[in-house]
Amino acid sequence: MIKLKLLKIDGISMHPALESGAFVLVWRWEIGRYRQQVQVGDIVAVRHSYYGEIIKRVSQVRLDNNGQAIALRLCGDNAAASVTEVQMGWIMLEQVIGKVVCVVRAST
Repeated sequence: MIKLKLLKIDGISMHPALESGAFVLVWRWEIGRYRQQVQVGDIVAVRHSYYGEIIKRVSQVRLDNNGQAIALRLCGDNAAASVTEVQMGWIMLEQVIGKVVCVVRAST
């Protein structure tokens, strides 16, 4: 069963890819039962211990000895309006809600 979650973009840290007021459809994955592939350039939603639910682009993937992703570095597309990779730290896969698979632009 595919699990989807709808999230609303609030802020400009991912501009121009994601505009404030837009909605994104996030494909939620279940750790252990099925591990969705994640790669540099993907946009993901995560539960950060300090920043809460945030949506950022994957800038780096840390692999284990078997070549499986275990942690991510994230960044905002609009660096001037986003927290830095260093401020966010490494994001463990257990913190990942899922990958953004669809964007519904805000009406103008």
